Parts: sequence; C-alpha cells; structure tokens
Amino acid sequence: MIVISLCWPIQVYADEWTSEDTRRELVYAALVIADWRQTQDIARHPDMEEDNELLGERPTNGQINRYFIVANALQFAIAYYLPSDWRRSWQTVGIGFELAFVVNNKQAGLSISF
Repeated sequence: MIVISLCWPIQVYADEWTSEDTRRELVYAALVIADWRQTQDIARHPDMEEDNELLGERPTNGQINRYFIVANALQFAIAYYLPSDWRRSWQTVGIGFELAFVVNNKQAGLSISF
C-alpha cells in the first residue's frame, strides 16, 4: 500500500500489453502459486515458522490465502499500468524474487502439493 500511495500522484501511461507481458505474468503467477502452497505447508508443520513478517510466524490458511490473493492482484495491477520498459523490469524482478522463495522453501523441505 505504501508503494501505491507514493506513486499515486505520478502520471504513468501504460503501453499496450503484449504477449511477452502475458508470458512473464504467467511465469510469475505459477511461482506465486508454488510459494502459496509451500507457505500453506508451513502451517501444517508446528515446528516451522514463516519468515514473511507480513504474515507472522504462524499464519492461518485464511491469512495465507488473503495475503497471496492481494499480493498477486497488486503485482498484476502495477504491471498493467506501467510503461513497457518498467513493466518488463517489474515482472522480471518479481519472477526473480518468487523463484528465490520457492527454491529456498523447497530446500527447507516444503512441498507444492495440491
């Protein structure tokens, strides 16, 4: 929310959304879903704690679901309204962060089961 409020007065003119933008957004979404499932796996392990301070150490599934729905929606909304160069950077950085989270969670033994 802080990012949105700081950027609100800036006029941004988004370029046309491309198929490459869609592909990057789908990769990001797939990684978010994997991270989401791994975070839900933390909730099933009483000996593990969540590192995300926004969720707290022992989040409920409801808190986890709300967090990931809102975070994914905000990421897409920001990407949609950014000019293409900024959008590509925004999406690429997001993919990098999510990939790092998923790999780290996998190494910690968390699953991505459905």
